[in-house]
Amino acid sequence: MERQFNVLSYNAKGNGEDNDTKSIQNAIDACSNAGGGIVYFPPGIYLTGTICLRDNITLFLEASASLLSSINKDDFLFIQSPEKARYRYTRCGLIFGKDLSNVTITGRGCIVGRDKHFWIPKEKIGESWRSSPARYVKKEWRPMSLLFENCQNIVIEDINIKESPCYSGLFNDCTDIKINNVSVLNDLYGPNTDGFHFTSCKFVHICNSHFLTGDDSIAIDGNGIQDAETFTITNCTFNTSINALRVYTGLDPGMTVEDSQRAVVRNVSMSNCSVYSAADAINITSDNGLIENLCFSNITMTTKKEGTPIFLMTAAGKIRGVMIDNISAMANGACTIIGTKESYIEDISINNGRFYIEPKKKLYELDIPDPIPGYAHHHFSPFNIYLRYVKDIRINNVTFKWMQPESDNWGSAVKCNCVEYIELSRFKGRHAGNSGKYPTIIFNNVKNAFIHGCLALEGTVNYLGLSGAESRNINLLNNDLSRSKCPVVLNNDVTEDIIEWVNNLGARP
Repeated sequence: MERQFNVLSYNAKGNGEDNDTKSIQNAIDACSNAGGGIVYFPPGIYLTGTICLRDNITLFLEASASLLSSINKDDFLFIQSPEKARYRYTRCGLIFGKDLSNVTITGRGCIVGRDKHFWIPKEKIGESWRSSPARYVKKEWRPMSLLFENCQNIVIEDINIKESPCYSGLFNDCTDIKINNVSVLNDLYGPNTDGFHFTSCKFVHICNSHFLTGDDSIAIDGNGIQDAETFTITNCTFNTSINALRVYTGLDPGMTVEDSQRAVVRNVSMSNCSVYSAADAINITSDNGLIENLCFSNITMTTKKEGTPIFLMTAAGKIRGVMIDNISAMANGACTIIGTKESYIEDISINNGRFYIEPKKKLYELDIPDPIPGYAHHHFSPFNIYLRYVKDIRINNVTFKWMQPESDNWGSAVKCNCVEYIELSRFKGRHAGNSGKYPTIIFNNVKNAFIHGCLALEGTVNYLGLSGAESRNINLLNNDLSRSKCPVVLNNDVTEDIIEWVNNLGARP
């Protein structure tokens, strides 16, 4: 049986008024000097600043035990990033660990960050249709709830983390992290009230947890010392004003171009999750560096905020090898994937998807500028499945449906610009409205397309619109386009000899 060190035995008061930082630290140090064990918090409210963990320590917060953050700056330890870090800044945490092994935080208790003591209410809040604006601005400093640097074998389970004034947890260059049955309950309108943020971590498992956050619920980046790789996220629920999951390289302020080019994220799996509300459920952005080999499956999502369920974007970086399977979404957008002329997004598959679209006012409803003005413009993504500078994409068994009443101005169901090697199979969807102002599918400068087994729905006017002098090798096979008044519409910069038409129902162009 592990040795147990009760914080009350080290003069902690647990009354929410007396500062227990020194007493808690003494209990931790005594436990460490004895070779490790359990630091036990019986029911009570323990006011504390930074407590520094040690190797082989378990913090056990009994039900009705709370760690309550001090609001006194002198109670906190501020640390600098390692010199080798690609992104360098100063930070502090309520619970801190560096260069540790075998650390656990568990029990049925709470970690309470006292968020609003570190914020100032805004005098003016922006328009709600332009994303979900924060209602507060941060003060000079604010602690994260958990802060781990270069640690191994971290277990966080069964606890509640709430009212974080900044990230609920930041993990830098850590290995072997297990997070299970944790509730993160932050202010939906707070500044940077993320859930857990992982910078260059490896072998991370997150399961059976709930996130209420005012920024990214889970964020993964490769901007630390090592590559970020091998994550599983499963059986979690999300309610966030921004992204349920954000994966990125680059973007962090102060990084050199050379540092951001070396950033890597790979091997991320997310499955069996449900998103109650978000701007984006899945957001993948490579400003520089490389993101590859990601898999998302069995996810239900509602994006009640301005945004789109699935957003992929490159600037100078690369994204390749992304699989999205069994997705059901109700949102004001479907999916936006945009690379650049210099950096196409490659090898994407979307299988077994269902998108119910209820458009709401946003900045880019039908198109998005090239180049996109900035990462934050993911909030303004178009309503439809929107692809630009994408190579080798497969969309199979996807249903796209507009909610009623429809408007002719909502546009097409699928819009592709500068796309190479696209396969569209068993797609069911229609342009918005009844006038045929826009085709169901728009191909502009699309090369090597294969459309097969697709169905034009009742009320379809124009099904496929082709344009762009670079468009070529458009193959249609075994499609039922009989319900479309005009299956294919050709712009004056293309000719019908770019089309291969085989065994389709409906009038041949």
